[in-house]
Amino acid sequence: MPGGGGSHPWQPDERDVSIEQTILDSIKRHPQDVAARLVYEDFLEERGEHAKAEFLRIQRAMGTAGIDDAKLAVLGKRLAEVLPQTDALWRALVAPPPMLRFDDLGRAVFDWLAEPIHVAAAVMRVNALVQLATIAQLTRVADLLRAGRGDFPLAWTTMGFAEAEARIRTFPGVGVAQLFSLHRNGYVREVGLRALVRTADPGALRALVLRLDDVVPALQVMAHDAIEARLDVRHSVELACALPLVERLSSRLRAGRGATLRTIQTFLLEDERGRHALLAAAKAVDPEVRRGATILLLRRGGTRVPLQALLEAALDDDDPSVVRCATIEITSSRVSAAIRDALIDKLEAHGDPWVRRRAVLARARAGDADRHLTRALHDPRAIVRFTARSKMSDPRSREVYRALLERSGLRERDLLGALAGLAEVGLAEDATLAVPWLVDARPRVRAEVARCLGMLAPAAHREALVTMTHDPSGRVRREATRALASRAALSPSR
Repeated sequence: MPGGGGSHPWQPDERDVSIEQTILDSIKRHPQDVAARLVYEDFLEERGEHAKAEFLRIQRAMGTAGIDDAKLAVLGKRLAEVLPQTDALWRALVAPPPMLRFDDLGRAVFDWLAEPIHVAAAVMRVNALVQLATIAQLTRVADLLRAGRGDFPLAWTTMGFAEAEARIRTFPGVGVAQLFSLHRNGYVREVGLRALVRTADPGALRALVLRLDDVVPALQVMAHDAIEARLDVRHSVELACALPLVERLSSRLRAGRGATLRTIQTFLLEDERGRHALLAAAKAVDPEVRRGATILLLRRGGTRVPLQALLEAALDDDDPSVVRCATIEITSSRVSAAIRDALIDKLEAHGDPWVRRRAVLARARAGDADRHLTRALHDPRAIVRFTARSKMSDPRSREVYRALLERSGLRERDLLGALAGLAEVGLAEDATLAVPWLVDARPRVRAEVARCLGMLAPAAHREALVTMTHDPSGRVRREATRALASRAALSPSR
């Protein structure tokens, strides 16, 4: 991985690459976990990549320093020195957990504008806070500033063109320029936007994207031209990381209804380095960045990307929208049968019932469906069971549930699904199959037994249900009480 600084060249071996990837995967799964970052700092130091290790230390320190702590200003200065020594692709993989609070930013701006004695430290603090903000945080700051909310000083709200130009000339910085570009006053936004256009700092791109929706047409054009000028492979990572922000604005008339989004997407997909940047962004810590890159690659990457590996990674993602997008692709006709067969078992075992239901529908379209749909018949979620039964006959479903309940050693998930399924399609005489499970040690199982008896033959098993109203588990007592309160419990017929 390029960048990082150091006093001697270093060549990674396969073992080092594997260790680093394991650490990065841990950071991605648990961005708030300090331990993984500490391990990575030591790992980078041992490899001689001192700038990267220092970047991680600064991130961690900024997350713990109080907003009034003078240390934050020093950290902001060190951050500005270290950023050029680390590449954007790597920074996307180790982005810090969300740390920007709007009140903190307001206090920093207050110190900057209202207390001249602290101005230098406060400006560094503003720069640091804005540069390390996630896309979601930056968007929220923009919305709050546009609405005139937040504890910002009067000197900020009444600022004009001349004062803004003087301040940005005295204390330049991409964070300050981004903040000015979000001001309610169009003239102040113009000052910030011009500073962003002039800078080569990659952090400027996000603020330029936000100005595509500016109410002032001249500022829209300026932002659009600046983004067009950055359609270069050197900015591939920044463009890939800005995709979710562009997508948010794509439906707005002022932002051109997605024209810029389509331009950026096409540029990234058609160039090999652009696709490499998208694949890197698909592993980013920021969930919005990860989602934007993954969805674009899945929908439009085609044969130019390692589709199966990308789909497998997407199914393991913590973001439900990424998982569902991958599920749609796997169960569609756009992927080969070989990829679908390799991944559909993973869909069937997924924790999201929506994903499992899509797997059932995909199985139903294939040959020999019954063999695969049988497992879905005892899924814990009703929507999955109903979908599987819609592809099979009810008598066949009842036989599956009966056979399962006569077996021993069932997993809790399968047992719960079988009891629930039998309650939905079984006959009154099938209630006796649930009775042996009345003494099960698991409260969830006993509660499902009460529900099953209540739906199939509550009158015939009234005594057992009355006993269950004294169960130690509140869930079981509620299900038993509900079954006894049903009208069917008063009649021996179902």
